[in-house]
Amino acid sequence: MERTKADAADQINRTLVENVRLSALADKINSLVMITDNTGKILWVNSTFERFTGYSLIEVAGKYPNFLHGPNTDVSVQDKINQEIIKSDFVRGEIINYTKGGEEYWVELNISAIYDDSCKVSQYISISNIITERKRNEAIIERQKEAFRQVAWANSHSLRRPVASILSLARLSEECIEADELREIHSLLKISADELDIELRKLSKDINQLESDIDTIGE
Repeated sequence: MERTKADAADQINRTLVENVRLSALADKINSLVMITDNTGKILWVNSTFERFTGYSLIEVAGKYPNFLHGPNTDVSVQDKINQEIIKSDFVRGEIINYTKGGEEYWVELNISAIYDDSCKVSQYISISNIITERKRNEAIIERQKEAFRQVAWANSHSLRRPVASILSLARLSEECIEADELREIHSLLKISADELDIELRKLSKDINQLESDIDTIGE
């Protein structure tokens, strides 16, 4: 009995020492570090987490990480992470969280299981890298791609018909010698040219709007 108590006490002491070492190391990392128990309740966060989110360790201890979620958080992503961490020692995911002041930010989560001497999960450690700028750039690139797709569509559809009409009428005019026929072709050319001008103006307006939207995302 005494031997069992001594072993248990030794295990507790070694766990405490390891946690202190781990905390000291994690406190020097620029990423947001969180340690939870095996149920997901927060045990400890590093100083970078406190500075960035505005939450102190006292405020978050005992809570589940989902208190950081907000209006634009995709809860299905968090559910998927929770399911995968049960099956694997390591999970990576990207999700939107919120600071204490309500500011939205993107993080890349890297969650690892910590095992005790009995090979059972005792804790989880999460290292989160801020990727807000990267996600913003990805959104800008996607809007640019959309702009290119719209320009390509307009070029192949909206502009093709009046251009084709103008080319056909121009070729037809080369074969006409009657004044009445030339006047008719001239009239049709003007209609097609006006239609082309309208489409070009619309295209220019759409491109300007898309550029404005992209600039807004980048601000």
